[in-house]
Parts: sequence; C-alpha cells; structure tokens
Amino acid sequence: MELTEKMSVFEKIKAHVAAGQNINEFSNDAAVLYIFLDEYYRCSPCDCDDAENLSNREPSMPLVDRPSGILAKLEWLFAHGADVNAGGEWLPLMQAVGNLDVAMTAYLLDQGADPHYAGEDDGI
Repeated sequence: MELTEKMSVFEKIKAHVAAGQNINEFSNDAAVLYIFLDEYYRCSPCDCDDAENLSNREPSMPLVDRPSGILAKLEWLFAHGADVNAGGEWLPLMQAVGNLDVAMTAYLLDQGADPHYAGEDDGI
C-alpha cells in the first residue's frame, strides 16, 4: 500500500504493521498511541452531517457508543502490540487527560497506562 498525505494516521499505522514493521517504531517523534490520539482529538472523529458538534460531544460519551469507532481502532492497536507507556515525555494518557476524556482515561489506565510514569528521561 502506498502511503499518501490524505490517509488517516490509523491507516498509516495499519500499513506500517502490514509491511512487517513494529507498531511501536511507527514514529521517532512520539509514541504511536500518542500520535493516534492526537489526530483523534484534533480532527472530526466521524464523517457525519453534524461532525463538528459531534466531535465536541464525543469525548463525553462511553467509548463503545462513539460513532467514530475509536474503541475498535484502539483494540486493533493494542492487539498489534501498541505500548501504552511508550513515548518518553509525550504519553498517550496525556492526550486523554488533557482533553477531559474520562472514558478514554479509564480505558488507557485499564490497558496499563501508568499515571506516575515520568518518561524515559526523567533525570532521576
């Protein structure tokens, strides 16, 4: 599959994995889950007529009820080895907490996100 600029981050991650690459080596800049969640929170999460209003409400919905299908995508990422604590200073949990997404925060904690993790280069 040829990667294009119009592809979502999720599609690019899937292509990366399909090419036999390690999911956690998707980017040198940040963890794969951080990059995925960054796009999720920045972009309209679904293709519907009321996408702008829905994107404002989606973080207040249970993951299973979100029209974007975020839960299935997260399950795919974890099934393929995404590390919830990877990322050095930029952890996936930061995305959920910073966007006041209680359901996502709980889900990431259930997947093993460490709320006390200080990153790889914490200077201690």
